[in-house]
Amino acid sequence: MSATGQYMSLVAQSNGVYVSQNYGATWNQKLFAIDIVGCYTTTGGKVMTANNALQSFYPSSIFLSTDYGNTFTALPASANVRWTASLASSDGRFILGLVAFNNIGYSTYPRLSRDGGATFQTLGVATGIANSNYWTAGAMSESGQYMTIGNGLTSNLPMFRSGDYGATWNSTFTTWITSDISMSADGKYQVACLNPSGYICSTDYGVSWTTRN
Repeated sequence: MSATGQYMSLVAQSNGVYVSQNYGATWNQKLFAIDIVGCYTTTGGKVMTANNALQSFYPSSIFLSTDYGNTFTALPASANVRWTASLASSDGRFILGLVAFNNIGYSTYPRLSRDGGATFQTLGVATGIANSNYWTAGAMSESGQYMTIGNGLTSNLPMFRSGDYGATWNSTFTTWITSDISMSADGKYQVACLNPSGYICSTDYGVSWTTRN
């Protein structure tokens, strides 16, 4: 949802993404694609992303909209990866894709684009991120400077954060399975929901966290 609430997107997993441009009064299907598992609306509402997961009988991609959800375009550089989530900065320059486990040999490290989806960098050990079998939760600030990601399959693994547009990453809070992460537009305030219960909060851009029940 955009900061004003005017622009919203939601997933209909079997057939695509629906978008509202009038505070939820009406909805229209704007993306027709199979097995969409995530969608994301930036704070300004102009940029939206969606993603589907890889199956053997059809390709997967991250889809990008830069016109308030009127049209979505599959990013060729994102093809054939089992995406679990996709995030974007409000200008669409930074796009972060989270990746699930696989059995066809590709890396499960997240991928980051700094050029609007033209190319993606695999964020591996060199950037500070440890491998995980199932990155599922993430959040990005409006500018793209702050990003936080969490693991959705294995407990006792840390979340990771970046404060420099994804150039470097640091482990932050070792926790149970992370089911969702959100942050304020400036990235200062963050919250992560945990599985099986509870949540944690940060008021310093994801550097430190306080447990809540």
